[in-house]
Amino acid sequence: CDLVTPNLEEASLLTAMPVDTLKTMQAAGEHLISMGVKAALVKGGHLPEEPNDLLADSQGHRQIYTDRRVNTPHTHGTGCFLSSAIAAHLAKHFPIDQAVKQSKNLLTRALLSPITIGNGRGYPDIFASVRTNGSARMRTYSERIELLRGLYILTDPDLRPDRTAEDAM
Repeated sequence: CDLVTPNLEEASLLTAMPVDTLKTMQAAGEHLISMGVKAALVKGGHLPEEPNDLLADSQGHRQIYTDRRVNTPHTHGTGCFLSSAIAAHLAKHFPIDQAVKQSKNLLTRALLSPITIGNGRGYPDIFASVRTNGSARMRTYSERIELLRGLYILTDPDLRPDRTAEDAM
């Protein structure tokens, strides 16, 4: 495996050790590497202080990504969002440390403008703004939901093909 991206609880389960500080995150990352992965990003979003993440790789490199906490309840899918964004950046031949950095920046921007539809807690939104002729504008809420049409149809029964975005709001 090239990269695993466990949160604190997942890292604890995978390593059979408590993971709740930056020091134990590093120990968990090293343990995961000893299990055969090439790199581990232990995500600290559930740390009581800032949501710092730790990247460890099999070459002995360690990097801490410091970030500010975005105070929002709309965090559904952030782990999947981050790992998918990292995979996309790696597919575009970014080095792993840059793939993580770019993906974390993307996630932070997305958390600042979540999409809240149906009954869930909401999703990070990377579609909030659009560039046209060199200038940016914020998309309307309806435009943003329409871009998601079909993506969450299976997980949100209120967003069906026979309903408009406005119906789901």
